[in-house]
Amino acid sequence: MRARERRKRLYSIILIPRVLKIRRYLKKYIRKEEGNVSVIVLTEHIGDIIACEPVSYWLKRTYQHKVVWLINEKYHELLLMFRNVDEIIDLSCLSEWVYLDKFTHLPHVYNLHFDGRQCSRFYLSNQSSQKHIGFENYYNYGCLLESFCMVGKLPRLNIRPQLFLVQHTLSFNYLLPDKYIVVHPQANDISRNWDIGKWNQLISSFPDFTFIEIGLSPVLSGKNCITSLCGKLTFQDIALVVKNCFLFIGIDSGMAHFANALGTPSLILLGKYGNFDKYMPYSGIFDIEDFRVIQYPDFVYDLPVSIVKEEADRFISALNAR
Repeated sequence: MRARERRKRLYSIILIPRVLKIRRYLKKYIRKEEGNVSVIVLTEHIGDIIACEPVSYWLKRTYQHKVVWLINEKYHELLLMFRNVDEIIDLSCLSEWVYLDKFTHLPHVYNLHFDGRQCSRFYLSNQSSQKHIGFENYYNYGCLLESFCMVGKLPRLNIRPQLFLVQHTLSFNYLLPDKYIVVHPQANDISRNWDIGKWNQLISSFPDFTFIEIGLSPVLSGKNCITSLCGKLTFQDIALVVKNCFLFIGIDSGMAHFANALGTPSLILLGKYGNFDKYMPYSGIFDIEDFRVIQYPDFVYDLPVSIVKEEADRFISALNAR
């Protein structure tokens, strides 16, 4: 594997022409704005990007700068829902940023990547001056937003992110139910997942509700659970489906960050994760009654159905009483 990584690192020189083109464009943009530009660098992933939306808000409010965000091109559409981002610059991978960082010395750059974060394509590693914060301890510093702010040498923000819908119908022909509950049962990391059998038990215990599963691939079943949208939704489709639902129930994932940023009533299932017996990914949720978190003291997989059903019952009753 090490020999393969070395070959990939050497092969990464094919990125240099594209990096130089990005560098020219960025410097031209900064000159046009007379230097009044703040550059955010965070290329992935969905949850991290949404969690850090308040950074763009804070920079714009504080400095009255144009805000540029450097991002992996596959997440470009997601940033279209960030009201305070003026310019999106697409990168093909993290290694492009590593080269750009070496070739370009610019003021007002806020690199939110952990030190040593490695590109999955060419294995080049990000360099950060905040070497004391990494994957093994970042939740010791607060929620995701607080940790990333510290990495970027920003004030520790704990503001709820905001996404703004830019489309009001799905990108394909499908009529959403009038009243439905969205569920997202699977994360990239299986240690965050709840048992699928328990999901099906929970859904079957609310037969009067229509459930819509979102995610890449359907895993749930039940007469009252729609799974046909899995793998079909764009980022803006996801925002629309989550924004208009009666309730969102999910594990810790990018979809839960969508729910938080859209102000959707949400019930999130958390347990142990990595080195963290207890952690909180979401910002701006304190004293918000509509964003509820079950923090189970063991792995979320072992969370009993009865606890989730009881909390869902209370939440649904409160929502129906309004």
